[in-house]
Amino acid sequence: ASMHTLRSRPQIDVKKCESAVGDVSVHVHAEITGFFINLFSGFIEDALSKTIRKEACKLVSRFVDKANAFVMAQPEEIPVWNAIALNYTANGEPAFRKDAIEAAASFRLAVGNFSGAPGDAADGNADDE
Repeated sequence: ASMHTLRSRPQIDVKKCESAVGDVSVHVHAEITGFFINLFSGFIEDALSKTIRKEACKLVSRFVDKANAFVMAQPEEIPVWNAIALNYTANGEPAFRKDAIEAAASFRLAVGNFSGAPGDAADGNADDE
């Protein structure tokens, strides 16, 4: 996976997905039906393994899409108090470290009109305009 910024928001890209599946073992305990299924268990196990790997990658992609949509839906300016807001934006690509992700960001304090809806201040008071 890699990350980029889109309209000052971090976004994750999944360029390639690989998943590993350990041993898959199928054994059916039944009379005649089980005997025939067990004859083809290698083919069944291979098909199950491929399906699990493929579905795991689809699950990762869906999760990343939801996470990206959530980040994009967040306001760029966070109301702090009355007509004061904290504006934050990502300024570049994040760097992945062993135990952390570093991302350059800028913050500015906006006083006056900002993109938040009137009355969205953290203390719940509406602007008296």
